[in-house]
Amino acid sequence: MYATFGQLEETIRRYAPDADVASVREAFEICKDPDDEDVDPLGTAEFGVQRPLAVAQSLAELRMDVDTLAVGLLYPAVDDGRLSLARILETFGGDLAELVQ
Repeated sequence: MYATFGQLEETIRRYAPDADVASVREAFEICKDPDDEDVDPLGTAEFGVQRPLAVAQSLAELRMDVDTLAVGLLYPAVDDGRLSLARILETFGGDLAELVQ
Protein backbone atom coordinates (compact mmCIF):
# COMPACT_ATOMS: atom_id res chain seq x y z
CA MET A 1 0.00 0.00 0.00
CA TYR A 2 1.28 3.44 -0.90
CA ALA A 3 1.67 6.20 1.66
CA THR A 4 -0.33 9.39 1.23
CA PHE A 5 0.13 12.97 2.31
CA GLY A 6 -3.15 12.67 4.22
CA GLN A 7 -1.66 9.92 6.38
CA LEU A 8 1.41 12.05 7.05
CA GLU A 9 -0.72 15.06 7.97
CA GLU A 10 -2.86 12.90 10.27
CA THR A 11 0.25 11.71 12.09
CA ILE A 12 1.45 15.31 12.51
CA ARG A 13 -1.94 16.44 13.83
CA ARG A 14 -1.87 13.75 16.53
CA TYR A 15 1.22 15.22 18.21
CA ALA A 16 1.10 18.83 17.01
CA PRO A 17 -2.52 19.78 16.35
CA ASP A 18 -1.67 23.47 15.86
CA ALA A 19 1.36 22.92 13.61
CA ASP A 20 1.53 24.96 10.42
CA VAL A 21 2.00 22.22 7.87
CA ALA A 22 2.14 24.59 4.88
CA SER A 23 5.87 24.03 4.32
CA VAL A 24 5.40 20.26 4.58
CA ARG A 25 2.55 20.38 2.05
CA GLU A 26 4.61 22.54 -0.31
CA ALA A 27 7.58 20.18 0.01
CA PHE A 28 5.28 17.28 -0.86
CA GLU A 29 3.86 19.11 -3.88
CA ILE A 30 7.35 19.88 -5.15
CA CYS A 31 8.40 16.25 -4.69
CA LYS A 32 5.28 15.11 -6.49
CA ASP A 33 5.85 17.47 -9.41
CA PRO A 34 9.38 18.87 -9.14
CA ASP A 35 9.11 21.08 -12.26
CA ASP A 36 12.87 21.15 -12.81
CA GLU A 37 14.22 21.03 -16.37
CA ASP A 38 16.31 17.90 -15.86
CA VAL A 39 13.91 16.15 -13.53
CA ASP A 40 12.67 12.59 -13.65
CA PRO A 41 14.28 11.35 -16.86
CA LEU A 42 12.86 7.86 -16.29
CA GLY A 43 9.28 8.98 -15.72
CA THR A 44 9.16 7.74 -12.14
CA ALA A 45 7.63 10.76 -10.39
CA GLU A 46 4.44 8.97 -9.40
CA PHE A 47 6.33 6.24 -7.57
CA GLY A 48 9.29 8.43 -6.72
CA VAL A 49 7.26 10.33 -4.14
CA GLN A 50 6.84 7.18 -2.06
CA ARG A 51 10.39 7.28 -0.70
CA PRO A 52 10.09 10.92 0.47
CA LEU A 53 6.71 10.16 2.05
CA ALA A 54 8.12 7.15 3.88
CA VAL A 55 11.02 9.22 5.24
CA ALA A 56 8.71 12.03 6.36
CA GLN A 57 6.28 9.56 7.93
CA SER A 58 9.10 7.96 9.92
CA LEU A 59 10.21 11.41 11.11
CA ALA A 60 6.62 12.32 12.03
CA GLU A 61 6.34 9.16 14.09
CA LEU A 62 9.39 10.46 15.99
CA ARG A 63 7.48 13.75 16.49
CA MET A 64 9.87 15.95 14.55
CA ASP A 65 9.17 19.62 13.77
CA VAL A 66 7.74 20.72 10.42
CA ASP A 67 11.09 21.89 9.02
CA THR A 68 12.55 18.45 9.65
CA LEU A 69 9.54 16.85 7.98
CA ALA A 70 9.94 19.12 4.95
CA VAL A 71 13.60 18.12 4.72
CA GLY A 72 12.53 14.48 4.99
CA LEU A 73 10.40 14.99 1.91
CA LEU A 74 12.89 17.05 -0.05
CA TYR A 75 16.16 15.20 0.55
CA PRO A 76 15.18 11.90 -1.11
CA ALA A 77 14.01 13.80 -4.21
CA VAL A 78 17.38 15.57 -4.36
CA ASP A 79 19.21 12.30 -3.72
CA ASP A 80 17.23 10.63 -6.55
CA GLY A 81 18.16 13.47 -8.89
CA ARG A 82 14.53 14.54 -9.33
CA LEU A 83 14.90 17.90 -7.58
CA SER A 84 17.67 20.47 -7.47
CA LEU A 85 19.01 22.32 -4.45
CA ALA A 86 18.57 25.52 -6.46
CA ARG A 87 14.80 24.91 -6.57
CA ILE A 88 14.74 24.31 -2.81
CA LEU A 89 16.73 27.48 -2.19
CA GLU A 90 14.38 29.46 -4.41
CA THR A 91 11.23 28.06 -2.82
CA PHE A 92 12.14 27.61 0.85
CA GLY A 93 15.20 29.78 1.43
CA GLY A 94 18.73 29.16 2.63
CA ASP A 95 18.06 27.54 6.00
CA LEU A 96 16.00 24.69 4.63
CA ALA A 97 18.26 24.28 1.58
CA GLU A 98 21.24 24.00 3.92
CA LEU A 99 19.50 21.31 5.96
CA VAL A 100 18.72 19.36 2.80
CA GLN A 101 22.29 19.67 1.61
